[in-house]
Amino acid sequence: MVGHTGVFEAAITAAQTVDKCLQQVIETGLANGYSTIVIADQQLGRNGQPGRLAQYRTPR
Repeated sequence: MVGHTGVFEAAITAAQTVDKCLQQVIETGLANGYSTIVIADQQLGRNGQPGRLAQYRTPR
């Protein structure tokens, strides 16, 4: 939902935070013999201009 604020930097921070948390969950699961499937919606954040969307993906 942070992408709807129009603050692109906040959308980037939110995506990076989710990535870090998800990494911890997956690594912990794998270390304990679990499998993981991730189902997610697209990561779109507004770039501050109404009607224009910019896609952001966290670098791996």
